[in-house]
Amino acid sequence: MNPINEQQKYAVRGLNPHRKKAIEDYSGASFLDVGCGSGAYVLYFQDKFKTHGIDHAEFPTWEQNRNLFGIGEASSLKQFADESWDSIVCFETLEHLKNPSDALKEYYRVAKKNIILTVPNCDVPQELLKSNLIFSHWNDPTHVQFFTKDSICKVVEGAGFSIDHFEFINKINFKPLMSTLLGGSGLLNKIMLNKVLSSKKEYFITSLLIARKG
Repeated sequence: MNPINEQQKYAVRGLNPHRKKAIEDYSGASFLDVGCGSGAYVLYFQDKFKTHGIDHAEFPTWEQNRNLFGIGEASSLKQFADESWDSIVCFETLEHLKNPSDALKEYYRVAKKNIILTVPNCDVPQELLKSNLIFSHWNDPTHVQFFTKDSICKVVEGAGFSIDHFEFINKINFKPLMSTLLGGSGLLNKIMLNKVLSSKKEYFITSLLIARKG
């Protein structure tokens, strides 16, 4: 993994409302953000929870509160004692690891309460595949794991956790594609675009789950 490319990719990401709400609802009094990237969640919640973030490379944004961050690897959290954090937060990290089970075992050891986890949803619907379309994360060369709902739940449960909550988040926005396909900006095209976009069929690119110890 190239640290510079990863910094460029994640430094521009702000708070995701679904992930933010999951932390608010499930984190307990403290959380360790493994693979924290720019540290957006660590910095946002620092006045509400005890927080800390680690990643394999430093990000410039860590300078906002350098004491809250450190270099570390997901599969080796030796600097943290058993059950030293209520929750482990792990957003978009496991898909980069050759052995995600090793990381999850460390999360189980360090967490007192649960993990709050997201990974790309790699269960591409047949109608998209028939149109030769896939989710963009399939093209990320740093991804070495491709989790469906079943496979991410299996590996998390294999580490000893029990799934409390699962949902798909981050709905695909088809408007740019459909606007281009329909062309123009006339009233008829706008009516057709609104009709297409009003379809009840929705597609989500991210899996979010909460899993407790025990």
